[in-house]
Amino acid sequence: MRGAPHNKRMQPDKSARDARTLAADARRKQSQETIWGETSAARTKAQIFESFPTLGVFLIRAAKDPLSNASLIWFTVWSSIVHGGIMFVQAIVDETDRINMLGDIPGLFIVAFVLWYLMPKSIELQ
Repeated sequence: MRGAPHNKRMQPDKSARDARTLAADARRKQSQETIWGETSAARTKAQIFESFPTLGVFLIRAAKDPLSNASLIWFTVWSSIVHGGIMFVQAIVDETDRINMLGDIPGLFIVAFVLWYLMPKSIELQ
Protein backbone atom coordinates (compact mmCIF):
# COMPACT_ATOMS: atom_id res chain seq x y z
CA MET A 1 0.00 0.00 0.00
CA ARG A 2 1.68 3.08 -1.20
CA GLY A 3 0.97 6.45 0.30
CA ALA A 4 -1.33 5.20 3.05
CA PRO A 5 0.11 4.47 6.46
CA HIS A 6 -0.56 0.96 7.63
CA ASN A 7 -1.23 1.61 11.28
CA LYS A 8 -3.78 -0.54 13.11
CA ARG A 9 -4.33 2.18 15.70
CA MET A 10 -5.55 4.57 13.02
CA GLN A 11 -8.18 2.19 11.68
CA PRO A 12 -11.31 1.82 13.80
CA ASP A 13 -12.21 -1.60 15.06
CA LYS A 14 -15.00 -3.15 12.96
CA SER A 15 -16.99 -4.29 16.02
CA ALA A 16 -16.79 -0.79 17.55
CA ARG A 17 -17.97 0.72 14.26
CA ASP A 18 -20.86 -1.79 14.14
CA ALA A 19 -21.82 -0.96 17.73
CA ARG A 20 -21.81 2.77 16.94
CA THR A 21 -23.97 2.15 13.88
CA LEU A 22 -26.47 0.12 15.90
CA ALA A 23 -26.58 2.77 18.63
CA ALA A 24 -27.12 5.54 16.06
CA ASP A 25 -29.92 3.53 14.42
CA ALA A 26 -31.59 2.98 17.79
CA ARG A 27 -31.38 6.70 18.65
CA ARG A 28 -32.79 7.62 15.25
CA LYS A 29 -35.69 5.18 15.63
CA GLN A 30 -36.41 6.37 19.16
CA SER A 31 -36.41 10.02 18.12
CA GLN A 32 -38.91 9.28 15.33
CA GLU A 33 -41.44 7.73 17.70
CA THR A 34 -43.91 9.86 19.60
CA ILE A 35 -45.20 9.07 23.06
CA TRP A 36 -48.15 7.38 21.35
CA GLY A 37 -45.85 5.29 19.11
CA GLU A 38 -46.24 1.57 18.69
CA THR A 39 -43.96 0.62 21.56
CA SER A 40 -45.51 2.91 24.16
CA ALA A 41 -49.17 2.69 23.06
CA ALA A 42 -49.85 -0.50 25.00
CA ARG A 43 -48.21 0.89 28.16
CA THR A 44 -50.10 4.16 27.83
CA LYS A 45 -53.44 2.37 27.42
CA ALA A 46 -52.66 0.20 30.44
CA GLN A 47 -51.88 3.29 32.53
CA ILE A 48 -55.09 4.99 31.41
CA PHE A 49 -57.24 1.94 32.09
CA GLU A 50 -55.66 1.48 35.53
CA SER A 51 -55.33 5.06 36.78
CA PHE A 52 -58.53 6.77 35.67
CA PRO A 53 -60.99 4.10 36.85
CA THR A 54 -59.22 4.05 40.21
CA LEU A 55 -59.44 7.83 40.45
CA GLY A 56 -63.08 7.63 39.37
CA VAL A 57 -63.95 5.20 42.17
CA PHE A 58 -62.36 7.48 44.76
CA LEU A 59 -64.11 10.54 43.29
CA ILE A 60 -67.47 8.78 43.49
CA ARG A 61 -66.77 8.00 47.15
CA ALA A 62 -65.58 11.59 47.71
CA ALA A 63 -68.82 12.95 46.24
CA LYS A 64 -70.71 11.68 49.30
CA ASP A 65 -68.83 14.19 51.46
CA PRO A 66 -67.04 16.63 49.16
CA LEU A 67 -65.84 19.05 51.84
CA SER A 68 -64.08 16.26 53.73
CA ASN A 69 -62.49 15.08 50.48
CA ALA A 70 -61.75 18.50 49.02
CA SER A 71 -58.04 17.85 48.47
CA LEU A 72 -58.75 14.84 46.23
CA ILE A 73 -61.34 16.79 44.24
CA TRP A 74 -59.08 19.85 43.87
CA PHE A 75 -56.17 17.60 42.91
CA THR A 76 -58.34 16.17 40.13
CA VAL A 77 -59.36 19.66 38.98
CA TRP A 78 -55.81 20.99 38.85
CA SER A 79 -54.18 17.84 37.47
CA SER A 80 -56.79 17.77 34.69
CA ILE A 81 -56.04 21.41 33.82
CA VAL A 82 -52.27 20.81 33.81
CA HIS A 83 -52.55 17.55 31.85
CA GLY A 84 -54.90 19.16 29.31
CA GLY A 85 -52.59 22.17 29.00
CA ILE A 86 -49.53 20.02 28.35
CA MET A 87 -51.42 17.96 25.79
CA PHE A 88 -52.64 21.16 24.12
CA VAL A 89 -49.07 22.47 23.73
CA GLN A 90 -47.94 19.09 22.40
CA ALA A 91 -50.81 19.11 19.89
CA ILE A 92 -49.78 22.54 18.65
CA VAL A 93 -46.11 21.57 18.33
CA ASP A 94 -46.57 18.05 16.93
CA GLU A 95 -49.19 17.55 14.24
CA THR A 96 -49.45 13.83 15.06
CA ASP A 97 -50.95 14.80 18.45
CA ARG A 98 -53.61 17.11 16.98
CA ILE A 99 -56.22 14.35 17.11
CA ASN A 100 -56.19 14.81 20.90
CA MET A 101 -57.82 18.21 20.40
CA LEU A 102 -61.03 16.39 19.47
CA GLY A 103 -61.40 14.23 22.56
CA ASP A 104 -58.75 14.01 25.25
CA ILE A 105 -57.99 17.70 25.69
CA PRO A 106 -61.59 18.99 25.82
CA GLY A 107 -62.49 16.03 28.04
CA LEU A 108 -59.86 16.96 30.61
CA PHE A 109 -60.99 20.59 30.67
CA ILE A 110 -64.65 19.55 30.95
CA VAL A 111 -63.87 17.26 33.91
CA ALA A 112 -61.98 20.10 35.61
CA PHE A 113 -64.80 22.58 35.02
CA VAL A 114 -67.59 20.24 36.16
CA LEU A 115 -65.76 19.30 39.36
CA TRP A 116 -64.96 22.96 40.07
CA TYR A 117 -68.58 23.98 39.43
CA LEU A 118 -70.06 21.21 41.59
CA MET A 119 -67.61 21.62 44.46
CA PRO A 120 -69.31 23.33 47.42
CA LYS A 121 -67.71 26.69 48.02
CA SER A 122 -68.29 26.84 51.79
CA ILE A 123 -69.87 25.08 54.69
CA GLU A 124 -73.44 26.21 55.28
CA LEU A 125 -74.14 26.97 58.91
CA GLN A 126 -77.22 25.32 60.31
